[in-house]
Amino acid sequence: MSHVTFLLAVTWVQVAGAAWGVASLVLIIWLLFYLRRQEQKRRAVAEEINKMASGMEEERRAAQVLIQRERDARDRMRSQIDQLQMSSSVDPLTELQNYYALMTWLDSVTTTIRKEEKIAILMMNIDDFHQIIDELGHSYGDELLIDVAHRLMQVMGEDDFLARTESDTFAMVSQNLADYSEYEEKVRKIQTVMNYPFQLAGREFVITLSMGICFAPQDGINTRVLLRNADLALQNAKRIGKNTYSYYTAELEELSTERMMQHAQLRTAISEHQLEVWFEPCVDPFDESLVGFGASVRWRHPDRGMVNFAEYRGLAEDTNLSVAIGDWLLRECCLQLRRWNDEGRDPVIAVPLFFKQLREESFIEKLDAVLEETGVQSGRLMFEIREDTFFENEERLRPVIPKIRERGIQLAMTYFGDRYGSLTMLRKVPVQFLRISNRIFAEETQANNVEFLKAIDAVTHALGIRIAVDRIEEPEDEAVLKDMGCHYARGLLYGESLPGDKVFFPEKNA
Repeated sequence: MSHVTFLLAVTWVQVAGAAWGVASLVLIIWLLFYLRRQEQKRRAVAEEINKMASGMEEERRAAQVLIQRERDARDRMRSQIDQLQMSSSVDPLTELQNYYALMTWLDSVTTTIRKEEKIAILMMNIDDFHQIIDELGHSYGDELLIDVAHRLMQVMGEDDFLARTESDTFAMVSQNLADYSEYEEKVRKIQTVMNYPFQLAGREFVITLSMGICFAPQDGINTRVLLRNADLALQNAKRIGKNTYSYYTAELEELSTERMMQHAQLRTAISEHQLEVWFEPCVDPFDESLVGFGASVRWRHPDRGMVNFAEYRGLAEDTNLSVAIGDWLLRECCLQLRRWNDEGRDPVIAVPLFFKQLREESFIEKLDAVLEETGVQSGRLMFEIREDTFFENEERLRPVIPKIRERGIQLAMTYFGDRYGSLTMLRKVPVQFLRISNRIFAEETQANNVEFLKAIDAVTHALGIRIAVDRIEEPEDEAVLKDMGCHYARGLLYGESLPGDKVFFPEKNA
């Protein structure tokens, strides 16, 4: 029993030992597997941490880039704001203060102005600046503006504020005036510094300024009102002949309102065909034979009745309506000449032209189109150009005048002596006729100074130019015309101005 038990015990021990060994082996294998899994997890965690760290670095770098971009954007914005602030107060061309700076400064002055204070607001505009640009170009125009600004700075005092408010317009505000009348001294100084020629494109140009003046608080204390009043005075200086100055008055306000109304009415007159062409007979004073007709515009005004357009000519030029009216007049004259040609009549028609009409690049093209449309002979047309237009714009008219003459159209200088009376100018422009101003004719006739008129005829005769006079009403005037050798004349003595369909042709001219 004991032996069996011993054997059983030994066997159990062996079996138990084997089982323990197996269990130990299994435990070791599981432990190794566990440790490997843990290592894999550790590596995965470490990898994740590295990825996160790498991602955070990228995000950090991206954030730094964004921050730098924001800083750059802020710097650019700050620079742009500085530039805008500078441009909002300084004219980049002349480096003077600009209109907005003037408004701001004048606002601060007028809000604290006392009754006993005296402030002058002077608006200055360069006469015929656009013509200089047309001739030389914008770069020389800019150069002129800079030179004008420098000269204006020479007359500035410590109480003056100078600004460039528009393309060719400057403003000067002067404080602490002892008396309004003393400001004329400032104006004279400005005129003096402008008297010296400007050098542009290797040539000398004499520049003049038109100036308008108003005072505060006499003419107002509101900034916009003061600037408007100064501008009204400036426009009045332009109307009365340029190269001068004008003070603001209450009447200018009424005149401005009236001109605005007239401008609106004139535009309506064009669109609603209220304008008409009338024809005044032109004769040879020696035998009173009909030579042709002088065309003029009449306005069938809805309130005033039939009005001579001459009183609105300046308004048309100032508001650029002259081009439309001039083109219409030329076409109407050619159409009327065509109708007369169809009736067997062949008179010459003198057509007045506007300067801005002549300066249009398309003028010759439009002229050719009208001639082709109507089929009239260009030799039966005479273009009338005022003396002041020739005198003030001789160089600017040079390109178009030869083209007109190439088409066989005759040229006449009208209102000779009204402003200049320069015989030298007659050598520079190829005109065939000279229409003497009726004012000069009347003055010399009343003074019994026919010799002066004969002298004009002698000079023009030597140049191959014929003389004409208009507004002849008395037989005594006709005697003077014959004595001075006048070739053509118009006026009530020879017939009144009439619409084309009412014009009378003497039978001998049939």
